[in-house]
Formats: sequence, structure tokens, C-alpha cells
Amino acid sequence: MANEVLVKNASATLAHLLFHSSVYVPTGNDVLTAESTTTVDLTLDEGGTGLTAAAAVNSDKVDLGAVRAARYSVFAAMEAFSAAGIGETMDLYWSPSFHATAALGNAGETSGVDGAWTGDGASTVAETVPQLQYIGSLVVTDSVLVHKGYVGTFSPIARHGSLVVVNSTAITMFATDDIESAVLMSPVIDEIQ
Repeated sequence: MANEVLVKNASATLAHLLFHSSVYVPTGNDVLTAESTTTVDLTLDEGGTGLTAAAAVNSDKVDLGAVRAARYSVFAAMEAFSAAGIGETMDLYWSPSFHATAALGNAGETSGVDGAWTGDGASTVAETVPQLQYIGSLVVTDSVLVHKGYVGTFSPIARHGSLVVVNSTAITMFATDDIESAVLMSPVIDEIQ
């Protein structure tokens, strides 16, 4: 009988990563969690003023482990303060790093510490973002609500990295809080059975 390559759930060894701020308190259908979850700081509402159009934030640097999944599926829940245009996006990227220290070796000169990301210091977000690994986009609608959806699946090229979120909508997102906003990075673990 032939073997099959199947996908299994994450475990404590290869946990799901949940990126969110310290005020994350989702309600009802807006909960974005999974079993065996490790929390990583990502504040989308910078300073209580939201994330303006074309602005970006990066998360704390995370260690995916010496042994890690080859691929991760990414889902997001992002709260809109006002209605965006249909089809506008929140774009997610990975800033890979081969160094464990927060500020060292980060693609795009991300800080490795939860906070605003303005590009590499000499260039804008738009000019610097091609240095990052693209994950995918959460397409938003013209509704004021928590937008939830699949963003993409990607293969991190290094053990360490930070999540980067770029507001590619024409509005300020998370203008008063990011209480129901999070990003779930779920390992896709192949197993021969």
C-alpha cells in the first residue's frame, strides 16, 4: 500500500503564532485563535491614532525554531474604523532575519520590536517593501466591521522574522483601537502516513 502525505495540526513544538496588541479582546465571530498558540506583539493602532493610508507597522521578532514548518498559512481579522473602498487591501509581509537579536539582520531595516515601520530610513515604505517577503493581502469591503479572511501561504526563508502590515487602503484603519484585530500564522505540517 502506498504512503500518503497528509497535513496534521500544529502542536506545542510547532505552535500557531497569533500577532496582536496587548488590548486584544475579540468578541463573537471575531475570535481568531487556535490551539497551541504563541502570542507575538503587533500593535496596529499606533498611538491611538490608527494606521494611516500607506503607513506600516512591524511586530516583535519571532523565532520559528531550529525545526520549523516549511509553510505557514496566514489568516487575519482587521477592524475598520470607517468604510474603505471595495477591493482595497491590507498587505502582509515577512521580514526574514538570520539573527536572533531584535535589531540585527532584518530585511527592510525593520526594528524587530513592535511599532511603526517607515522604511529603511533613507527610503519610504513603498520603496522599501520589495525587500520583504510578500505573504498576501486581506481584501476589505466598504463596511465598518472586522474584516476576516485568508491572506496567503508562504515559506519563511529564515529562522527569525517579523510580520509587517502595510495599510494599502485609502483610509485610516484602527483609528480608535485594534481590540479585535489579529493575524494568525498557522504552520502547515506535512506528515507521511
